Amino acid sequence: MENYANLLFTLQSEPQHLVALLYLVRPPALDRLVLTTMNSIYGSPQSEEGSEEQGQLFGLLRMVFSRDLAVSKDNCEAYWRGGVTGRILGAYARRRTCQLYVSAALGDYVSRIAEHEHLNVEIDPLKVS
Repeated sequence: MENYANLLFTLQSEPQHLVALLYLVRPPALDRLVLTTMNSIYGSPQSEEGSEEQGQLFGLLRMVFSRDLAVSKDNCEAYWRGGVTGRILGAYARRRTCQLYVSAALGDYVSRIAEHEHLNVEIDPLKVS
C-alpha cells in the first residue's frame, strides 16, 4: 500500500510521468487508467476540488494538449475521441467542477436556444456518425 501511495504522490507532484504513462497504455486499459488516476490524485468526480487540485488537473490537461498538438497534423486529429486527449477531456467533462462551470457559463444561452419556437435543435441520430 505504501508503494501505491508513493506512486500516486509521484504522479501528482511530477505529472510529466503520468503523461508519459498515458501514452504507453493501450486504449482498452487507457480509460481505466485515466479514471483511476484522476479519481485517486484529483479526487472523486462528484467532489468539489480545491484550487490546488484544480490547478494540478489543469496542468495535466495542458501537458496532454501540448503533446498531442505538437505531433498532430491538425486539431481534429489531436482531439480525436479515442486518443489520450479525447479520453482525458471525456473524464474531465464528468467531473462536478466542469459541469458546474459549463452550466454557469452556458446555461442561459442553452435555455434561450431551446425555448426558441422556430428553431429545431433536435439531433437526427441517422445523420450523426
